[in-house]
This record gives sequence, C-alpha cells and structure tokens, in this order.
Amino acid sequence: MLDTCLDQVDFMAGMLDFGAMKERIEACLVYEAKAMKSGVRPEALRPLHYLFLSGEEIARGEFKAMLGMAERSATDALGALVKRGC
Repeated sequence: MLDTCLDQVDFMAGMLDFGAMKERIEACLVYEAKAMKSGVRPEALRPLHYLFLSGEEIARGEFKAMLGMAERSATDALGALVKRGC
C-alpha cells in the first residue's frame, strides 16, 4: 500500500511541477488559439500562470490589466477564457 501511495505522490508532484506548469499552460493556450480557434489568446499565459501559482482570485479588471492589451481586446480574450471554462 505504501508503494502505491509513494507512486501517487510522485505522480502528483510531477503534475504540479511549477516550472513545467507554465509550459503546459502555454501549450494549452497555443492549442486553443490555433487548433480550436476559440478566441483564447496566448497573452493570457502570464495572468493564468500567476493565478495558478498564487491560488488567489482576482477581479476581472485586474486580469484584463495583466493581459496588457487594449480594453476591447482584453475583454474579448477574457470572455473566450470564461467561455472555455478557464
């Protein structure tokens, strides 16, 4: 039983590796933008990675500011993320 527990801990540690998480989020955003054409923008990497690392909730306006885009573009990008369940 302890071997199974250690195996699961190792697996989850790998899945939550903070260094690799940024690359995984980026790959997801690129896929969404290019393959799914869902309106999700790669510029969302920085704020999404921040949210993952901090575990905090932030206001929509603050998230849009972190995108570094014009107001309308940021609103569209945020809407696409919300629509995709991010």
